[in-house]
Formats: sequence, structure tokens, C-alpha cells
Amino acid sequence: MVARVTIALAGLDFERFTIYSSKHHLYQPSCGAVFVPDVSVVKDKPEIVEVEEEILMTTNPRMVIEVLSDTTRAYDLGIKLPRYRQIESMRHILYVEQDRPMMTLHTRIEGTDRWRSEDYDHEHSSLLIGDQVINVAAVYRQVYRQS
Repeated sequence: MVARVTIALAGLDFERFTIYSSKHHLYQPSCGAVFVPDVSVVKDKPEIVEVEEEILMTTNPRMVIEVLSDTTRAYDLGIKLPRYRQIESMRHILYVEQDRPMMTLHTRIEGTDRWRSEDYDHEHSSLLIGDQVINVAAVYRQVYRQS
């Protein structure tokens, strides 16, 4: 599922955006938290710090994507989501269900610390992240078929 979402981001302008896999860490200096999202996206130049020896971490993610499972759901939504929302550079947080076609996009309301959440639970729906359109059916194709 992570690979499918990453492929859906293929239309991003790679001159301006860098996509990182789940091996890349995010560091939130304000609380000293370290996160490892399934996918993270940085706009323009990544701000990299070395918090632990030989572990480089980004401090300025523009977007993160988390694939939810029974074992990660409580941590992803209960711990990570409020912390992700505190990151100044963060604009979009996308949660992807792995057992059914359902995505929830949290988008920062421009110029505020408030967020808007939208669910995309129909296979014919598409979500817009910046200039990038992500088609729900394309992400879930051959993974899950509704009866």
C-alpha cells in the first residue's frame, strides 16, 4: 500500500519536492519527538539534523502519509497526528486504510493553526494535495475490490 501511494505522488515536481520512504526519520525539535512515517514529503531544501549518531532526520516535512493497520492505528491517530499538526512546515497529513478504500486527508487552513479533515471513501473519488491529484481507485486497484 505504501508503494501505491508513493507512485500516486509521481506527478510532483521533483525539482521542488523530495519524497522519503519509511526509513527516513522526522524530528520535531519543539518536543524532541522522533517519528518514522510511511512516506514523507519535503518542499524545497530539506532541513537535516543529526540527532543520534549517524541518523539524519528531517525537521521540515510538508506532508506525511501513514498507512493504518490494527497495530498502528491508535499510535498513528492518538500520538502522531497531534504532534504532526504542531510542525510548522506541515501542510498535509494523509491516513490510508489498508483493509478498505478509505483515505482521510488533514489539511492546514492557510495562515492558521487550524486543520480541515476530509474523508475519501468512494472508489471514484479523488483528492487534491497542492497541485497533485490522487485517485482513490488507482491506489487501491487490485488490492481491495468492493463486493
